[in-house]
Amino acid sequence: MTELPWANANEDLLLVADVEDGRVELLNHDEGYRVTLTWDHRVARHLMLWISNYGRDAAPWSGRNRALGLEPITGAFDYGAAVSAAPNPLAARGAATTVHIEPGQEVVMRHRVTVGRL
Repeated sequence: MTELPWANANEDLLLVADVEDGRVELLNHDEGYRVTLTWDHRVARHLMLWISNYGRDAAPWSGRNRALGLEPITGAFDYGAAVSAAPNPLAARGAATTVHIEPGQEVVMRHRVTVGRL
């Protein structure tokens, strides 16, 4: 992650587990702006980084997409609900992979994306 973009076309995921404050900033010094993502880290405990470096060959990307996606999540990477709810290596290490919800209970996760000048 310290030397992007990578030389080869690829798709990678990185999970930052158990974030402390639900806030991440991206700084673009070349173009002079900052993007800040904040979210309720009590609901979405982790931050998934999707790193796309021309690695998706299917339409509509057709090998032309270079992007960094940020996704607050409580789950076992992108494996879905079945894997997240079952015993899995991430949960075995103490990281939450599900959110407990009681019938009739409302769960609200607030999030915000802001863009500003550096």
